[in-house]
Amino acid sequence: SPSWRAGPVLNYSFGRKDVEDDVVDRMDTLDGFLEYGAFVQYVSVDPDNPRNRWSVGLTGLTNSRSGNEGHRIRLGAQYFHQVRPAVDINLGAGMWYADGDWNDYYFGVNAGNIGNANVGNPDPLPFHSADGGVNQVFANIGAIVYLSKNWALAGGLRYSNIPGDAGDSPLVAGANGRGSEHQWVGGIGVTYLAW
Repeated sequence: SPSWRAGPVLNYSFGRKDVEDDVVDRMDTLDGFLEYGAFVQYVSVDPDNPRNRWSVGLTGLTNSRSGNEGHRIRLGAQYFHQVRPAVDINLGAGMWYADGDWNDYYFGVNAGNIGNANVGNPDPLPFHSADGGVNQVFANIGAIVYLSKNWALAGGLRYSNIPGDAGDSPLVAGANGRGSEHQWVGGIGVTYLAW
């Protein structure tokens, strides 16, 4: 049966320090900050099996850091389906949009954050200003193995792409790029389910 859900959101966005790339590591440290906002989600559940369900949601966040009052919005969808008595699979996709303040804080290179990155660097980082726009498109696949009614083992793999001005940053894959616009993340963990 379909239903609407909404509520507040708190999120901590990590900064940048002690990174593996020697050049980027010599840039000024970026502080992390608390983000706050709200979400709204539409959920449709199979009345005959609540493990079969899909959802689409929108989350809006703004940050609390003085001097970078950036905003970002996440649009995402998830689908869960039972394939065995104790196994579900899930598929998902979505995107993040951020304004210029948020994108430039993480993906910009300028006189205010370059630090010592170009000192003695034969391949210096060019300055880059990241405007507002989509900064991440992602898709994920995962599985849930039920160990009991309330405990389950969950694992998954997520691919994300960094497009637009964010992806053109020299910190990613732009001119003299120090990283990649293609990102892979995997994980596994134990979860408690309150049915």
